[in-house]
Amino acid sequence: MFRLGICLLIAVLMVMFFGCVGREPTGSGSVTLVLTDAASDQLDVFEVDVVQVTLRKLNGAVVTTLPRRQRVDFASLTDVSQILVGVRLPAGYYRSAVMTLDFSNALVLLNGSSTPAAIYDADGNQLTGLYDVVIEFDDTIRPNIAVRRNRLLQFDFNLDSSVTVDSTNNKVYVSPVISASVDPSDPKPVNVFGKLVSVDKDTGKIVLAVHNPRTGGVICNFTVATSSTTIFQVDGIPVIGANGLDAFSKLAVDTCVLAHGTVDTSALELKATFVEGGAGVPGNGQDWVEGLIVARTGSAGQDPILTIRGRSYNHEANSWSFNQTLTVNAEFSGTAVLRRAHHAVINTDYLNVGQRITAYGTLNGMTLDATGAKKGVIRCIRTDIFGFAKGPISGGRLTIDMVRIGLCPIANFNFTVSGVTVADPANFVLDTGSLSAPSITAGTPLRVRGFIAPLTAASTEPDFSAETIIDRSDVASLLYVKWFPARASAFASISPYGIALNLTGATDAVVDHGFVGLVNLNTTPVPYVTPKYAKGCYIILEKGIVTVYADFSAFSADLDSRISPTASRVYQIFALGKYTSATQTLSASVVTVILK
Repeated sequence: MFRLGICLLIAVLMVMFFGCVGREPTGSGSVTLVLTDAASDQLDVFEVDVVQVTLRKLNGAVVTTLPRRQRVDFASLTDVSQILVGVRLPAGYYRSAVMTLDFSNALVLLNGSSTPAAIYDADGNQLTGLYDVVIEFDDTIRPNIAVRRNRLLQFDFNLDSSVTVDSTNNKVYVSPVISASVDPSDPKPVNVFGKLVSVDKDTGKIVLAVHNPRTGGVICNFTVATSSTTIFQVDGIPVIGANGLDAFSKLAVDTCVLAHGTVDTSALELKATFVEGGAGVPGNGQDWVEGLIVARTGSAGQDPILTIRGRSYNHEANSWSFNQTLTVNAEFSGTAVLRRAHHAVINTDYLNVGQRITAYGTLNGMTLDATGAKKGVIRCIRTDIFGFAKGPISGGRLTIDMVRIGLCPIANFNFTVSGVTVADPANFVLDTGSLSAPSITAGTPLRVRGFIAPLTAASTEPDFSAETIIDRSDVASLLYVKWFPARASAFASISPYGIALNLTGATDAVVDHGFVGLVNLNTTPVPYVTPKYAKGCYIILEKGIVTVYADFSAFSADLDSRISPTASRVYQIFALGKYTSATQTLSASVVTVILK
């Protein structure tokens, strides 16, 4: 059955750079290009090669930015951005961008599937080879590259609003629409993965060679700036500040490194909050397993055997497996255990049911030996849990009826460890600390991020340490309507105040609230999409060209002028925003319309 929407959508908010365009400046500025995505409930993997990014200046000059192709898994970029390249560009205003994708060896896996999905375009043709995504900027939102400044140019690929999924036949339908934003007001943290070039202990700076993980080709060198608060994890040992930098300086050149932080606007570098290198980092000679602990044997203080639902990588064979049930053997006294971005030393008692981990060691079939003899490292990763509140926060605690962990339904987890029940998912207790969420009442749908409590926690202690709480009842819902064949009469009316939808001939007409559920749109009252703010992200995709508007009035006027029975017809509409079911109205900050 076809579900949800497509449109590798996304928009361009560059209000900081609005204004009149005069004479072209001389000189250059630096630009850090990053890729990101929004969370998807349908896709585990969406890997594709980014071959090139080309920018066109207002005067027509064409600038290329990517010296080598980069392999990107957009499904993994839900809470972070990934460095694509750091470059210097001629200063001035830019009117368009082209991102070239290569689907020849693309890999898409639906949630829970271990078999790659077939990939098609919107017309049902198999999607292979190169695909140019053209972004045309409206004259009010053209990005400006300033002299002697570093801009963050973020390309956003929202999979949940980008791919139509046919789960029955294991297919996806893609209509690529990518957007770019310069110096976004609320940027995600950024990951840089590369090979170690140098460490300067006097300045605290590390130089990494960013490379394609599949081919090894170097794309660029990028500087990582550390400080006294930067957390280092070297060969599975957490160290902070200068001592960590000293330990890091002893790693061999070409050691694979992951750095995480924010892009500096004054220089082409990353301000690092944490850096990982050596054992316990992909690419350094170890096999690894990543996923959720769905079961465990071995009580507190004992050597654990972990059952993992996730994926694995065999370094020697250069082979992957996805959505498998795997086993990880660890030692209480021999395996290095740590939490990402934490400097405290922990042990295997923290490897409790529900925790997301990445484990490193030696893989034999579906079993990973992560014991001390194999230089085993297990890193606990922040874990997303979803459920419904049993009531408001009280005394720094919140109880939820947990329905899933990550994308895995709660029925897949065994919360009995060596005969002892370690948690009740129907009454899962969260330590909320100083977090405040006054909107939460009984029945509120929630997404919570943090860490599962260790086995050593007393039965009266919370089951989970929460770091963020998101009220899913007040976040963006996705409205998706598709007409096949495309129709000129798909919109009952178009005005600067909104778009009224005519569902006649619609093959899909739904609103998705994430894990809360999917509801069908009805013909009455007439479904209506309105602009939520004076400025938003409004996109028209026609004949492979994406046109982006910040103003809904300009967007709606252009849309109205294009649609006619003899010219363009409406194929799909996607809108993200706050949905009111009583009036079937979605107040949208992002709208994408695909015309044929």
